[in-house]
Amino acid sequence: MHHLGLFIAGLACSVALGATGFTSAHAEGAPGRSAGSPRPAAVDPRQCARAVTDRVGPWWCVEDASETVVRSSRIAPPEGFCRGSGCWTWISVFESKASVLGPYGYGARTLGDVSLTALDTYSGSALKSRFTFRSSGAAVRDLEFTLRRLDASRDGSGTPITDDFVRSVDPLTSQYTFRLPPNARGIEQSSYHEAEWSVPGYPGTWYVFVRGLQAFRDANGGYRFYDSPIEIMESLPAGGGYAAP
Repeated sequence: MHHLGLFIAGLACSVALGATGFTSAHAEGAPGRSAGSPRPAAVDPRQCARAVTDRVGPWWCVEDASETVVRSSRIAPPEGFCRGSGCWTWISVFESKASVLGPYGYGARTLGDVSLTALDTYSGSALKSRFTFRSSGAAVRDLEFTLRRLDASRDGSGTPITDDFVRSVDPLTSQYTFRLPPNARGIEQSSYHEAEWSVPGYPGTWYVFVRGLQAFRDANGGYRFYDSPIEIMESLPAGGGYAAP
């Protein structure tokens, strides 16, 4: 579903859903669509600065929930960081979480609020990434998750290391765990997480995305996250938007 389209993006916050199960479109661990750069985060003030009743066409907007997240102790410095409606949590050197949240709609109608949370866990140089998607409001269909492993070294500029890993998911369960084979290239890496969906009766698709924390290869050949990742969190992209049919 990766179409060129109108990018209406923002930054994210953590919300989780505990269901399991999926409908498979690709074998687990098999590459899906061709790799490409993560979608850019670019807020469109022509839509989101207007009252909902004055909006025209599709939109996705920033929802600043960082204050709520900190107060509820879902994330607390120095282990986490929120910017706009985006949150990243350092759990240990082997586990971290990244989330994105925001409302979306079409014209004067708010279709709902969506969130994507990705829990990344390293075991040696193998990566496990558990996606959880939550949606309120309009019925969601054609839900698809994408995981992309990125070169996070200074010279890599976030270029993909491999093709995307893609999974079609049952919207009623809205959760899936990717298990990627070891990365033997020995470079710093991070993960790009994306959820894309459609709504019956409306053209095109909406999507949200968030990039995970940077990991490096240790002396034993395994990957781990940095101990003090706040500066890394401050520069990570997260957002959402709409792709025309």
